[in-house]
Amino acid sequence: MRSIPLQLDVTFSTFKTLAENNLWIIYFKPVDEGNSLCVWAGVRDQVYGSLVSESDMTEYNGLENEKVEVPSQDDAIALIIGLSNIRPTAMTPDRRLRTTAEKISGHKYILTTHNWADKCTWFSKSVKVEDEIASYNSDTGKWDLEHQFIIDTFHGRISNEDDLPYRVSVTVNESAVAEVDPHTELGDYTVDYESGTLQFVPPIASDSVVKVTYHYSNGSEVIIAPSAGKVLRIMDVEVQVSDDIVINDSVIFQPYGLASVFAPQLGLPEGTKIPLPGGKNYKTMQDYLNEASKSYPKYESISAETWRGMNYNVWIHSWGYITTTDLESSKGMEVRVYLEHDDVFGGSFCTATMYCISEEE
Repeated sequence: MRSIPLQLDVTFSTFKTLAENNLWIIYFKPVDEGNSLCVWAGVRDQVYGSLVSESDMTEYNGLENEKVEVPSQDDAIALIIGLSNIRPTAMTPDRRLRTTAEKISGHKYILTTHNWADKCTWFSKSVKVEDEIASYNSDTGKWDLEHQFIIDTFHGRISNEDDLPYRVSVTVNESAVAEVDPHTELGDYTVDYESGTLQFVPPIASDSVVKVTYHYSNGSEVIIAPSAGKVLRIMDVEVQVSDDIVINDSVIFQPYGLASVFAPQLGLPEGTKIPLPGGKNYKTMQDYLNEASKSYPKYESISAETWRGMNYNVWIHSWGYITTTDLESSKGMEVRVYLEHDDVFGGSFCTATMYCISEEE
């Protein structure tokens, strides 16, 4: 048994509001209603009908919808269903609504935070240094940079690292040289990213001019924000934690938005963003467990003997949101995730992954 969702005899003011979102209005002239019209429109899988009295005719004529006259109510319903691409509602034999799961529309967007246990992954607020002349250290035989915790996008420490423009580049006496490839082990130098030093293989002359372009860590913050004209819906969040993690700081999850939209009474300068309700401060492991809606069995270490493997066990806790967290571009909305004091965690690995959908606003 299949039925069409109909809502008859809505007021004209309601019908007008609904019909503004629809291209078509189908109408016919009832015999006993003088100069009035019966009008029909299909909106969001629902057919609506109304009576336009003579007093409403001016407003009706002002509607910009394409208007088509038909001889009867049945013709009106049939035509508006066809034009609006409304499908009959599927029912079970005992007249319960049939339902089916559908894929979400919009573009998938997955964002993973920095590894809070590894400063060399904190790229979002990193500072770029161009053509710094490295200093030769005669005690170690290495070449020292002015900064430590260089961003590493070459050894799999950051997901999708090949899409990030943070690779270290080096010239020796104005000639480009290559970093040793972790797969082929071919190249001219290696980088100790934590200490900010280079070592050449084989060693080069100590009076060589070594210029290095690199980025160094300058804070743990990651910003999740929609593109212009989009709304970014955060559907789910997962936190991945290695079993050797040492939590040394609080993780802040804080939405922001334009003060001019959310608190215009403050009179703050144009473009100023302020914290919005809904922020979270995760101080302890217990906070993660209390907030998460589910967790997965422990992931055992895999292929730990290679640099491509995982030499620690991982626990995953999930926030399966019933409702989404929506970030609207027009309101300057974003979420900032960061360590409160930028105090790096001990152990191997701790990140959060946000699964989002990007749609037109």
